[in-house]
Amino acid sequence: MTISVKQILGIGLLLFSITAYTSEGYHHSDEHWQLLEFANFKLGRYPQQNLVSEYSKEMRSAFQPGIAYVSIRSLEAVGINNPFHIAFALRLVSCMLGWLVLAIIVINCKKLGVAEKHQKLLAIVSMFLWFIPYSICRFSNENWSGIFFCFGLLAIALNSSNSFKYYFLSGILVGISYLCRFQIAFALIGLAAWLLFIQRAAFLKLLSFTIAFTVMLVVGALVDHWFYGHYTFTAYNYFYANIIEGVAASFGVSPWHQYFIMIFESAAAPISIVILLGYIYSFYKSPKHLFHWVVASFLFCHCLVGHKELRFLFPLIYLLPFILVSAVRSINLWTQTTIMKFFRGVIIVENVALLIAIVFFKPAEETITFDRFVYNQAQKRPVVIFYKEHDPYQFGDQRQYFYAPNNLTLIKLENDSTIKDYRKSKDELLLIFDDRFDVSDNVKPYIGKQVFNTFPSWLKNFNVGNWLSRAKVWALYESNKSKP
Repeated sequence: MTISVKQILGIGLLLFSITAYTSEGYHHSDEHWQLLEFANFKLGRYPQQNLVSEYSKEMRSAFQPGIAYVSIRSLEAVGINNPFHIAFALRLVSCMLGWLVLAIIVINCKKLGVAEKHQKLLAIVSMFLWFIPYSICRFSNENWSGIFFCFGLLAIALNSSNSFKYYFLSGILVGISYLCRFQIAFALIGLAAWLLFIQRAAFLKLLSFTIAFTVMLVVGALVDHWFYGHYTFTAYNYFYANIIEGVAASFGVSPWHQYFIMIFESAAAPISIVILLGYIYSFYKSPKHLFHWVVASFLFCHCLVGHKELRFLFPLIYLLPFILVSAVRSINLWTQTTIMKFFRGVIIVENVALLIAIVFFKPAEETITFDRFVYNQAQKRPVVIFYKEHDPYQFGDQRQYFYAPNNLTLIKLENDSTIKDYRKSKDELLLIFDDRFDVSDNVKPYIGKQVFNTFPSWLKNFNVGNWLSRAKVWALYESNKSKP
């Protein structure tokens, strides 16, 4: 039975949707604190003094928090109030938009420069490369910036009529991308250079793109005014804080080649080897392709910036399958030699194993299961959590409110009398929080039955290298000492 390209895309959409459901939490804290909690603040549910410093510095565009704000308002208007359902809806929209970008590239592969005989391979790589479902379901600045920038690229790349309206549309989409994440300007440099030196686009077309892009900057300024309460230049504030004041460098500085090491380590060898060599070879064979100019510009500029994180490259993920498959046009990676068969088999097995793990089993953030457990318990009765050292809803200077239920009380265990003298109401659930796999001595006297743990107890038998000491192991126990 031969599977069609449409069927591959359909299965891919299903996998992406499942990942959007299972991949709860955030890949990086910015995904939570600077989007969901920013929207939560605008909804009047988050105190201003607890916001991250990006708010006081006015260095984040309010465009995507505004999308979150409107989405939350809309979902609550139809009776969807559960924050986990709301976060899932945002991830689901993200993965559908990301899937649409990949599907457009697959369907139009011939126009973009990949032969139809490789279309099925392109569809398979786009839908099933192990980290793609996880990455594109993120409601993050990096992901949404990549989505809309690629939409803008495709508006030009697939414009057979060369009409002004497509350049205007591209300017709008790239403008949205810029408002989601300012660093996409590194890719915009490559796009502008390609339009000027390779396509030699007419002045009026470039003007149409520029006007549309400027319109989105004005929209962004208006949204920022709504969020911050006055007009502010968030892009300049971002540049001043991170470059002039050196805030970004305070998080660590890496050498220019660090991104290549990150890709090799994180994409899982030998898959990562294919990605790195495939990109280099594809660029060598098609140096004038629009996608290569954008990727090269984006990567080069990021290599020059001292502070480096792999997530900064996430916008490139949408172009990666096309670039890898385009390398197949000139070199047969699927030759029938014994070595190549073995190498191909290792890649397929590794990719399938990682894909299954990432789609079905891995939340984006381990402690999100703790938040969901507490929230579900609080829907039945008031919950009181005692903690000794670590408040589970406090992360440094920030406090989490988005997932915290209204009828949750957190009390620090100062001494024995904190629990002993606590007068429990009839319907309250009293719990003790501990953040170690084995119960801490300082809470042992107070605990009863364990009711939650981020990891099952049988994992203690597989604590190779003492990895559990480095994992976020959060447990909850019923309290066995309190006055009724």
